[in-house]
Amino acid sequence: MRNYINENITKYSDEELITELNRYFNNLNGISYPLDLDKIYYKKEWIINGEPKGKDKAGCYVLSYKGKDMYVGISRGIFKRMKQHLSDNEKSATFKKKMQEFKTKPENKATIRKEIDVFTNGFKFRYVEITDNYLLAMFEIYASMKLETF
Repeated sequence: MRNYINENITKYSDEELITELNRYFNNLNGISYPLDLDKIYYKKEWIINGEPKGKDKAGCYVLSYKGKDMYVGISRGIFKRMKQHLSDNEKSATFKKKMQEFKTKPENKATIRKEIDVFTNGFKFRYVEITDNYLLAMFEIYASMKLETF
């Protein structure tokens, strides 16, 4: 593992890395999909909001609530990960848990109110496919800082 990381770090100059991160970031601001259990499912291929997406994809995703970016994550299977975020399993539903914590903070109660009670109401996700593990890890940090979700 260490050799793989070292090989990839030296693969990019600073300028090349920033160029790649910016390119992926521009692609990330594409289509948003509703975060809805009924609209994300697998039937011989992944179907998102009625659109066939084929095999699951590795990459970075952003979860947002009514236009505000709330969470940046990475996964080797983005669509499966969206289903996990919606599950009741506390270990895999990290975004759901984070939103519950956000909702219970006194300073946020007036902002969010009952809108998060129906978890998927108003939530959307978007993603960019990134297959290079080094770029994927770097991009998660880059996107988190740029979108101020950290």
